Amino acid sequence: MEHFSVEQFSVSNFDVDKALREIYSDTKSLYRDFPWRNTTDPWEILVSEVMLQQTQTKRVVSKYLSWFEHLPDIHTCARASKQEILSLWSGLGYNSRALRLQECARIICERYEGIVPRSRKELQKLPGIGTYTSGAICAFAYNEPYVFLETNIRTVLIYWLQKNPDFVLEENCIDDLVLESILKKMIEAVQNSGQSIHTFYYMLMDYGAFIKKTYGNFSIYAKKYTKQSSFKGSVREVRGAIVKALCGSKSITYDTLESLYDPQNVTEAIDGLVAEGIIKRNGSTLELA
Repeated sequence: MEHFSVEQFSVSNFDVDKALREIYSDTKSLYRDFPWRNTTDPWEILVSEVMLQQTQTKRVVSKYLSWFEHLPDIHTCARASKQEILSLWSGLGYNSRALRLQECARIICERYEGIVPRSRKELQKLPGIGTYTSGAICAFAYNEPYVFLETNIRTVLIYWLQKNPDFVLEENCIDDLVLESILKKMIEAVQNSGQSIHTFYYMLMDYGAFIKKTYGNFSIYAKKYTKQSSFKGSVREVRGAIVKALCGSKSITYDTLESLYDPQNVTEAIDGLVAEGIIKRNGSTLELA
């Protein structure tokens, strides 16, 4: 039997109609109800997508709800203090995302009269908004048919590919261009059928989450897959601890941190936070910048 590479086989032979039937028939009972799925407000969608970057969904729900309890709209976010922003963000990690999110709010208020841009090109001019996030905002807030990938979407597409016996998958072998080509064909079919784009994406993500839990994480076969390092004792943990401590008090000392964490990780964490403008050094103590 002749075998094909994924690149040679997948796009031309992928059965879009069969895949869509599987999605629409199998995912009705798999729907995951999250608060950001009950809105099409572009700012609320933007906040959720930034929070979800590199963060598990279950960790985001309470933070998302608390965020809008304290900062109900884009204008209050733009005016908030750095301490309030970081305090509300504490626990999500990668605190620079919080400051970029606030900068997004300020720019949107100043340049776009508080209205989140509908154009993907304009969205990508905002700090921290890349290809995936801009596509997700356009799809979930404006029902625009943009192609974008994340781990659950990659999982379900590769799950379908691996069912074919004519090729063998290896880790990190599938380029995103292949998956995007398949997804583009699916989105065109969804549009032609008059179905909702954002509903399709939610179903695709939910199916991917189900596949991961049931059959394993097929996204390991994607070239862009990287295994996240352990959080415990990492530089990321130290960074989070520093910001959390400074949100609760005015300063923290080097000695306190080095008594709790590896000194090398403390140094790396501090250098990174200073470079990003989140904290500042004041002699042997640290303060919010």
